[in-house]
Amino acid sequence: MKLAMRSDTSGFTLIELMIVVSLIAIISAFAFPSYIDYLKESRRSDGIVHLTSAANFQERQMTRTGDYTDSVSKLGGNESESGYYDLTVATNVSAAAVPTPGPSGITAIDLSCGQPRCFVMAVTVQSAQLTDTDCAHFVIDQVGRKRSFNSVGTLNDPDICW
Repeated sequence: MKLAMRSDTSGFTLIELMIVVSLIAIISAFAFPSYIDYLKESRRSDGIVHLTSAANFQERQMTRTGDYTDSVSKLGGNESESGYYDLTVATNVSAAAVPTPGPSGITAIDLSCGQPRCFVMAVTVQSAQLTDTDCAHFVIDQVGRKRSFNSVGTLNDPDICW
């Protein structure tokens, strides 16, 4: 008695599996960096929201008391809601600086507020957002001027980050 061999096997060959794995790797190589850039850009809203809500509080404070506050705790705390940004504030002829690494070492973005009844505030990247070197600092003042700086302290063109 002869046993009949089946010639119609099912399944994938090694070549077919290698082709599928290669295609997935190629697609991932293009998609992953785009996804990381999307995450960085979407996290910027955490810092912008924290900064603008602190600016709104400053205006309410001015209306109630006739002066701005330099108390970060009154402005919603040092850290933004998701923890991607830290707040720095300077008010009423005071000065503060945001430490920033530059090509020749650590420099600073000056937040001097050179007149009575003024404020300048900045949020700076922290934690997972540190890879966002294009828009590392957001700054706003009492007249609503919005600026942004890259990670070495160079002023960005208007509307790049905001």
